[in-house]
Amino acid sequence: VEAFGRSYGLVCTRAASPRLGRHPLAMFGAHPVTPDAVEAGAYAALKSANRIVALLLRDGQAPRRPRGR
Repeated sequence: VEAFGRSYGLVCTRAASPRLGRHPLAMFGAHPVTPDAVEAGAYAALKSANRIVALLLRDGQAPRRPRGR
C-alpha cells in the first residue's frame, strides 16, 4: 500500500485463544517495504501479534470486544 509517499506491507490476521474470548480477534500490522516486501510482511505480522501479547501481559486481562451489532 502507498501512504505518505512510501510503500508499506499490511497484514491482517486473526487470533483465537481462550484468553481472548469466544470469537477470534482481528490483528493488524504495517511495516515499510524496505528493502524487501517479504521481510516487511513478516515484520508487520510480528507487530500485530506483539500488540495482543503486550495487552495480555500488561494487565492480565483480555482486550474487551466492542459492544453493538
